[in-house]
Amino acid sequence: MAEPERSLALPAHSARAARAHAPSEWESWSDEQLLDLRLCDLGLRIRDSELGPRIKQLYRELRAAGVQHFRPHFWLSDEWYTPDGVPGVAIPFYMAHPRLSRLEFAQMLEVEGGTPEWCMRILRHEAGHALDNAYRLRRRHRRQQLFGLSSKPYPEYYTPRPYSRSYVQHLEPWYAQSHPDEDFAETFAVWLTPDSPWRARYQDWPALKKLEFVDALMREIGTQTPRVANRLLKRIRATPLPTATYLGAVLCSTLLVFVLQMLVTIALGLLLYDAKGPENTLGLIPTALVGVAAFAGMGFGAAAMIRSAEGASAVVNLIVLPMAFLSGSFGPTRSYPEVLQWIADLLPLTYLIRLLKDVYLRGDSFFGHPQDLAVLAVWGLAGLLVAWRRFGWEPREQ
Repeated sequence: MAEPERSLALPAHSARAARAHAPSEWESWSDEQLLDLRLCDLGLRIRDSELGPRIKQLYRELRAAGVQHFRPHFWLSDEWYTPDGVPGVAIPFYMAHPRLSRLEFAQMLEVEGGTPEWCMRILRHEAGHALDNAYRLRRRHRRQQLFGLSSKPYPEYYTPRPYSRSYVQHLEPWYAQSHPDEDFAETFAVWLTPDSPWRARYQDWPALKKLEFVDALMREIGTQTPRVANRLLKRIRATPLPTATYLGAVLCSTLLVFVLQMLVTIALGLLLYDAKGPENTLGLIPTALVGVAAFAGMGFGAAAMIRSAEGASAVVNLIVLPMAFLSGSFGPTRSYPEVLQWIADLLPLTYLIRLLKDVYLRGDSFFGHPQDLAVLAVWGLAGLLVAWRRFGWEPREQ
């Protein structure tokens, strides 16, 4: 099943595995002794268990079905689930060793996924969730029409309709009816199952439209690289690394690149074009930093408004290129029509260019242009305010 963000269990190959017990040590222990052992101390490895060949089988099925570049990653946790937004699947730890499967059966009277066929059914289902996340399929309008919105809350209970032909039948009991995301994952699992006669099985069923949609969709995206490789920001949110530390590191690295670019540009101007050096070097440094800070704030605001990383480049270019033209980055603006000059007077880049020009060429003091500094500060703070109100770690649905 798909789940919202939660604390992820430690993978078996983490640093704690150094203190782990080998399975040969605990496989003869009593149930009570095993229940006192931490998951991270079990010394489990997916590749050394029966799960390894089954995951390889899933990969072969994906490749045979034409999904060439998507391979969900797996880790051990306390139950089957796919975190929302993550192109990977958690597998319950008891699936990694027969002794733990017996313990699970003693505690729960069943082992979910305990047979090879049952396990593959669940793997295909969870792969549907992971693929949905990897390609952000829930944003597609047709997907929303057929399956519903992913934002619909998960019910604590649901009453299945066994007579309904609007849903495929894969996992028990009519699990596709529980939520739109489960409906999609179940439909994908039926489509992925090798030698599945789904066209004949669901002929004259409304569910056939969903299967045909998945079939066409996989032909479309099968050769594409997933949009979400590892959900970097989401993983950082799930680790002890503070958000401020990560964002601060990104900003510092960006600032370093900007400073290097500025120095290289000045050096090339001096060496190749006999340009003048800065008349006020000490004033140029805080001027550049103010510009970086102001536009970083506006960048945060723009990022909070843009729905996806894929659309960021187009949106930013649509904003930056006209602003650079109107603000005088490419030459004088005195000959512009009055309406364009009026628009330029509203843009922050106009004031940054003016400030840099006066400090660099005329040697003016950094503090000699309070109006320009004030305009840049207002724009930067406005961007931060938008980011504070609208920024989220999860993508918004269309």
